[in-house]
Amino acid sequence: MAGEIYTTAVEALRLDPDSDLAAHVLGRWEHEMASIGPLLRIGAKMLYGDLGDGCFQKAIRHYEQAIERRPERLIHRVALAKTLMKVNKKEEAISHLKVALDLKIEDINARCERADGISLLKSVGYNEAF
Repeated sequence: MAGEIYTTAVEALRLDPDSDLAAHVLGRWEHEMASIGPLLRIGAKMLYGDLGDGCFQKAIRHYEQAIERRPERLIHRVALAKTLMKVNKKEEAISHLKVALDLKIEDINARCERADGISLLKSVGYNEAF
């Protein structure tokens, strides 16, 4: 299924190069694949075949592209911040989270991502009112 998600998102971007959501899905795919530990990766490879390695830097680029296309979409900035934290870019992550918290909550996914953003800020000691 992971391979299908990747392939479908790439095709979606080919059909609509301005799709922020396709860029977001690719970012999420890269982030999740890069986060898989070695033992889980071996087990998954045995069951499903090669999933690919994933790369946090590629995830960052995809999320940045999503933000360029739809800067008002909260989910892109929170996802980018989560990935930036994985590569120890705390200040940059905090900056994106602060912007994200001021953006409109457009759906349940955005509400959940906003809550994740608040939790992430609190986890790094940022305690301003939300």
